[in-house]
Amino acid sequence: MTQNSTPRSGLQVISMFTTGIRRWAAFARSLTEFSSLCRQDQATLLQAAVMQLSILRAVASFRMTDKEWRINTPVDEFTPSLSLEDVQRLLSPQLAEMHLTFISSMQKFKVDEPTIMLLSLITLFTPERADLVARESIVKAQEQYILLLERYCYWKYGPDDKGR
Repeated sequence: MTQNSTPRSGLQVISMFTTGIRRWAAFARSLTEFSSLCRQDQATLLQAAVMQLSILRAVASFRMTDKEWRINTPVDEFTPSLSLEDVQRLLSPQLAEMHLTFISSMQKFKVDEPTIMLLSLITLFTPERADLVARESIVKAQEQYILLLERYCYWKYGPDDKGR
């Protein structure tokens, strides 16, 4: 039995997604590499990446057994959840299937929270976005997070784990 047994309206689902967008924006502003960019570049990076960031985040929060997204909390307390059915009402069947396939494949790899966060930072700092002013700074930030991901994977899986 899931914590969210009552179907959510489309407006409630969109509201939850909007909250996620605000959290991504606040997180991005807390990064020196992001906050030092001009407002135009900040807006461009966030607007272009927000859907990708949300999809990556969904990997960590989706519970396949319950068919719902739930925020990880340190204690077993009530947390807001969003059922797969609630989301499916807003998406085309093909898009919903693609999303679930991506989540399932990433979960099979047992991608952990640090990896998701580093992938998110690499995604946020994509220098190929249109109309960027400080493209070189964005390249450097992305390269820094790629290097951190490489080092983390080396530390966690070792040098011989070619399957990752």
